[in-house]
Amino acid sequence: PLCKPSAKAATIARFFHPSRWPVDQLIFDFARRDYPGFDKFLGAANRELVFVLQQARERFVYVWGAAGTGKSHLLRAWAGQGADARYIDAKTMPLDASALEAEYLAVDQADRLKPAEQALLFEIFNRFRNSGRGRLLLSADLPPAQLAVREDLRTRMGYCLVYDIKPLSDEEK
Repeated sequence: PLCKPSAKAATIARFFHPSRWPVDQLIFDFARRDYPGFDKFLGAANRELVFVLQQARERFVYVWGAAGTGKSHLLRAWAGQGADARYIDAKTMPLDASALEAEYLAVDQADRLKPAEQALLFEIFNRFRNSGRGRLLLSADLPPAQLAVREDLRTRMGYCLVYDIKPLSDEEK
């Protein structure tokens, strides 16, 4: 015959039995376009920048700051406002001619664009500026003057409204 479990083992088995702890599946809607949103961006030092991006009146904005300051978060939130918006992470996605059709174009890590992509971004700047349509938001780790990109593109980036994203204070962390 089989051994009978001890009273302690039986109590533990009853406590951890699946019928005692029903599991409800949590549903996360990762396809929602409203995340990340401006409301989830932390940091009082960047209020003006968040306001400017929410208003979407400025046609050319460039944000820079150290890794982890929230540049990608802001670019995605900004692109989420536009009906015809594109978000490009230059580190992982190519910038191609389809970007010319976007009304809102966010290019994250613009300092990582390949030479042909830099030429295309320069063309996008000129088309947006000359046509009076389109909005462009760029990010990088450094201010435009310090980027190792084409000189003509660097001057266009300097033409943007430029913001240095401030990191969270110790109290905000």
